[in-house]
Parts: sequence; C-alpha cells; structure tokens
Amino acid sequence: MVGPMPVWPRPSDGPDAEGLSNPDVMKALLDLGLQVRDACSLDELMFTMVNITQTLVPHQGAILIECRGTGMRIRAISGVTVVDRNAPFTLWMEHAGRYVRHSALASQLHPLSPESLPATLRYEWTEWMPENAFWIPLLGQDEGHKPRGILIITLSSSPDEEAQAVFANLQSLYTHALLRLAPRFGLRRSSAWLMKRRQLSFVGAVAFAACITIAFVPMQLSIIAPGEVVPNKPVVIRSPMDGVVASLHVSPNDRIEEDQVLMSLDRVDLRNRLDVAQRTSDIAAAQLEQQRKKAFLDARQGFDLGVLERVLERHKMEVAHLESLMEHTEIVAPTGGVVIMQDESEWVGRAVRLGERILMIADPADVAIDIRVPVSDMILLEHGAKVAFFLNVAPGMPVPASLARISYSAQVKRDGVLAYSLKTLPVSNVALRPGLKGLAKIYGRRSTIAGYLLRRPLAWARQWARVAMQ
Repeated sequence: MVGPMPVWPRPSDGPDAEGLSNPDVMKALLDLGLQVRDACSLDELMFTMVNITQTLVPHQGAILIECRGTGMRIRAISGVTVVDRNAPFTLWMEHAGRYVRHSALASQLHPLSPESLPATLRYEWTEWMPENAFWIPLLGQDEGHKPRGILIITLSSSPDEEAQAVFANLQSLYTHALLRLAPRFGLRRSSAWLMKRRQLSFVGAVAFAACITIAFVPMQLSIIAPGEVVPNKPVVIRSPMDGVVASLHVSPNDRIEEDQVLMSLDRVDLRNRLDVAQRTSDIAAAQLEQQRKKAFLDARQGFDLGVLERVLERHKMEVAHLESLMEHTEIVAPTGGVVIMQDESEWVGRAVRLGERILMIADPADVAIDIRVPVSDMILLEHGAKVAFFLNVAPGMPVPASLARISYSAQVKRDGVLAYSLKTLPVSNVALRPGLKGLAKIYGRRSTIAGYLLRRPLAWARQWARVAMQ
C-alpha cells in the first residue's frame, strides 16, 4: 500500500519558487528535473547537481556538502572526479560551511559573501572563491527541518530575482531526489548506524572471546610421516672373503632352515692358489731336508736350518688358510627365517668384497616399522608413544604400534631429506610383511590449539632471528 507523499519543507522567506517567467529557463528546469528523476544512484545524482546545474544558471563552480552531526563533509565538486579530503580548499570549505551552518540563516536560501565569515576564514575567500556565492540548503523531513546537505553555487555576479527563483526550485527538486535515493543522507550515525555498529562490536567481541577460548582448548599433538615395515632383528649375511658369486640357492622371500646353503662363491681362484701354495710348501720341505743332510756332514751348514724351518712353517700356514677359505665358499644360514634380498639375478657373477652385505634373514613374526620424520615436523615424543600405521594396501585399517626408539641425530635419507629415524613395534597380531609402506601418525604430548597452530611460525621466527643476529 502506497503511503501519502512527503511534503518537503520550503524556505520561510525568499523568492517565490514558482516565479519563473522565462520559457527557456522553465524548459531547462523541466529537462533537468527529468534527468534528476532518472538518476539511479547517489553518485549519478551528485554529479548532476554539481555539473548540470550550469545549464540553468551559469556559474563558476558548485560544491555539495553533506551535514554529518556537527561536522561537514564535501561529497562532490564540479569538474572534480575524486574529492581530496586533505586538499587546502576542501579543508577551508568545510570550516566555512560549518560556521555558516550554525548561523541563523543555515536553513534559508541566501547569498554568501566574505562578510558572512569570521576574520580567520575571510582572508582566504579571494584565494578559493569568486566574489559571489549562493547557499542552497537541502532540508530534511525531521522535526526542525535541519539541513541534510548544502549546495553552494559560486557566481561571478550577484544573482537576480529570476536566478534566486531557479535556486528555490532546485532546492525542492534536489532535496526530493536526494532523500529518495539516500534516505540516510546527512543523518547522524547515532541511531541505526550506531546500533548496527554496537551489534557488530558485540558480535566481534563474542567472536574474539570464542577464538581465545578455542585457542586454549587442549589437544594432543601429532605428526604424520612415511614409514616402512622392516625386520626387527634381522641376521645379516656378509661375504666371508673377496670373490665372485658363483650361484645362489635361495630367492627373495624364501623360507629357509638353519644350516641351509644360501650361496656359493667361485672356487677356481682359490683352488689355483691352494695348488701353488702346496707345491711351494713341498719345495720348502725338500730344501729343509737337503740342508739337514748337509749339516750332518758339515756343521757349518746347520746355520741355515732355522731360516728354512720358518719358511716351511709359513708355507704350511698359507696352505691351511687357503683350505679354510675353501671350506667357506659355501655360505650357510645360521638360523631359519625368510630371505630378504634383491633380485638374485643381480648377484650371480658379481664380485664381492670381504664383509659386503649380501642378504638378510628375518623372522616374519618379528617386524618393526621404520618411520622417517623430517626435522621441520619433529615434536617432543616419549618412549612408548602411541602410533597408528596406515598401510598403502589397507588405508582403512590402521595398525596400532608403540614408539621404541628415536635416532640421536638426523641423517640425510635416500630422498635427500634430513630426517630422524623412529622405530616402532606393532602391538597387535596383524601379519605384516617386510617391505610394506604407508603413513604413520605419531601422537605426542598434549598442548593447546594455539600452540599447535603457532608451532611452525614460532620455529620459523626463531630461525630467522638467529640468522639475522649472525
């Protein structure tokens, strides 16, 4: 339902708003009214008020000022796209408008002159304004009809009666259009705006208090790192000598028994060396026997017997050593378990060094989880901390485990990441095959949400400060 049309206040004294006799002026006023009515936004209306008014009354400039409480704010200036709030003219105009607004003529149409301003503002009039100006108040509907805005028209000469009649019509036209597009224009913000501001402040305070409360909610710290199932106490099989792998008698993941032959080293070189050593030993024994016969006839020949006996003893020890190596060319399993090694085809015919690791024998029921935690993600962990291991092959069934060991220092892993090595032991009877990989979630000490969120930023700030102080 449409209510009654508002009745906009008219100036109590001044020229008659209908006193227009020039048809051209009346036509121009009608065209301006149509343009003002078609304005869709406050910015478009303010542009029309300060720039298009010149089609009715030629002027040197127009300034639109909004009345805000006890202050004034320039909203638009003819020929200016953006009003600079800190410009000298803007500051002087707002001070001058504030003075006139608190005078008795604030709600009336009247001309402005330097004499209407105090001495502190009067001397700058000639610098910013022409000799004549006109004060057009845009009055509101509230009690007292106080100005919501002021339109100041600067003129090169004093306005005549017809110009003042045009200004009176513009006052009614612009006031109606301004309050239609912006009903809160020129109102103090102490009512609805301040109420909304208080509501927003209350909501902000409640949100801040909620954030502070949530920040100190206790929680358990945790980290996620990649892990792999490894043997817990594997038996490492190493090469007993330098040689070449002749054959492998087992394959990866084979179950073996104790004393089962695992691999054989090539014996050709050892056999040749043993034959040479035995012949050399026989020659040394013959030389010793011949020297003993000579010493029986000539006592002076007995001086070399001790040397030849030591030479023979050395050759016999070499023969015994090579015979022992021949016995170790076949490597047997010291215990039963599962074979863990690379592809056997990579070992056949490969030269190995003394002590080089060839394979491992592990108990399939005794496994551990090797977790690699980067230095940047490490937190304080205690022995026996809870661990949940999520296998890549079964991510929906976490395997519970407990922390058994943490490496003393971080090392660079194969992927080039500096990380700590954590060893955990499963606490369930789930069958885990060595070599399975997944993600492990390690639970640390209890902290707060704020501590969890600020842990990385504080660590970064500490490192940055340490670098900056160097």
